[in-house]
Amino acid sequence: MYFIKDINNLVKNSYHNLDDFIDPISLKEGSNLTKSILAKLWDLKDLSIGVEKTIINILIKDWLYFVYFGCLSKIYENKMGKDLKSYDFRYIPQNIDFFHNYRPSRYKSIKRTAYRFCKQFINTKSILVKNLNHRKIVELNRNNEVFTNINSSTIENHIDNNHKVYYLHFSDIFQQYKYFHNIKDCKFTRKVTNFICKNFKLNKAYNENSYDYFFLSIKYVKYYFKYIMNNPSLIPKKLLIHNQKNIMDRIIINAMKERKGKVTHFDHGGGSFHYNSVLNIAWTVKGNFYKLNGIDEFVTYSNKIVNLYKKIIPSNKNIRFSVFRNKIKQDLFKYNEDKVFILDYPIDLGRPKIPPFISEISRIRLMNKLIDLLKNKDLEIFIKGHPDFLKETSVPNFILNKYKIKRIDENFENLKEIPRNVIVTYPGTTLLHKLMLMNFNIIFADLGHEYQKEYKKFLDERTNIVKCEVKPRFIKIDEKKLTNSLKAKKICNKKILTIFN
Repeated sequence: MYFIKDINNLVKNSYHNLDDFIDPISLKEGSNLTKSILAKLWDLKDLSIGVEKTIINILIKDWLYFVYFGCLSKIYENKMGKDLKSYDFRYIPQNIDFFHNYRPSRYKSIKRTAYRFCKQFINTKSILVKNLNHRKIVELNRNNEVFTNINSSTIENHIDNNHKVYYLHFSDIFQQYKYFHNIKDCKFTRKVTNFICKNFKLNKAYNENSYDYFFLSIKYVKYYFKYIMNNPSLIPKKLLIHNQKNIMDRIIINAMKERKGKVTHFDHGGGSFHYNSVLNIAWTVKGNFYKLNGIDEFVTYSNKIVNLYKKIIPSNKNIRFSVFRNKIKQDLFKYNEDKVFILDYPIDLGRPKIPPFISEISRIRLMNKLIDLLKNKDLEIFIKGHPDFLKETSVPNFILNKYKIKRIDENFENLKEIPRNVIVTYPGTTLLHKLMLMNFNIIFADLGHEYQKEYKKFLDERTNIVKCEVKPRFIKIDEKKLTNSLKAKKICNKKILTIFN
């Protein structure tokens, strides 16, 4: 696998020879591998107690990445032999890289960005974005104030009008920094490393570095977890979140649970309810474990979707479900039949993907193939990127310029003319949920993921599904179905409104 660092530099190398790159993640094989790794890591969590169990609970997501790519390296090294030398499987997990480079002062600009965002969409009397020092956090905790790390308007209608919600960044709490230069042996690290080596066959490069990796990840998390637990006045009592992606946020949330804090999680993106469950404990491969881990309340889009989530979480989870108070109304937009939008996810500049998400090289192939099929159909093509990474789509600039494709940075609701046809390349986007409730003709690129049967029925009824076959060296798209889908208009109906609103 080749991790792309800069999409626009790819043209200087071999963008025109995409077949030179092998994507070893076939969805079925990669998904099965992920399931087995997650099950074993879960065993490690269950074998631990006390603080050790909490540390593993925080780190499972990062360890899943590390072990997954180590195992994948070994599998494809055996399959491809000498060909593998062209591809780089060595990947430094983000948690270690983050700790090595962590400086609280680096994140001051984030507060300013958050404030500008909140000022546009949220009543600033409710959402207060400030640089919080330790003394201020203690004071606010004493008064049972609410904190959030969400730069979004999703919480606006969910909180009472008399509440003030303070924007909290992890750098506000972790104002100390410690870097561990010396690596020493410890019993817990030995136990973890021995467990990993016993259960997984990793690439030689991983064997050489695995001890340092597991030691450092445990040591850093243990240090910061102990730091915040020894300063309970800094631990929020009420926190509103929409993901647990950042490892420092996961440390805060786990500390909150130890101190009886209350965490409300707002559904993010398109949700993960649509994916079929894995393992006998009914967690999806990616998303729901950290979406529903250590929280008290989960807020999603509708009561129907609440029931879908309940099917894929362990029955012993004591989570209160509720739905967003703000509802999406049918639109009055003017549609343009000669435009087509492709919703594209950013390549994340080198961050690897694990199933059910396809890797960067396959995403580039997918977009390149779609553009190739659309460019001769007298349609004006637009690319709509992720709002956090608007310019990091998986289409390089020279392709955009060659076919006169426009990249749209603004929100749909701000456009004067809306495209009737929208091609969605992944289900985990908030915009897909919004599109479902409007009169767009949605064309869904089905990459072979396993969906809950009930959700698959919704997709069949509301969207035009175009099957895509993902292989290590190519992607095949049902061209006939794609062409017909541009003409077969499917719009929202009462049943879809009931499900998604």
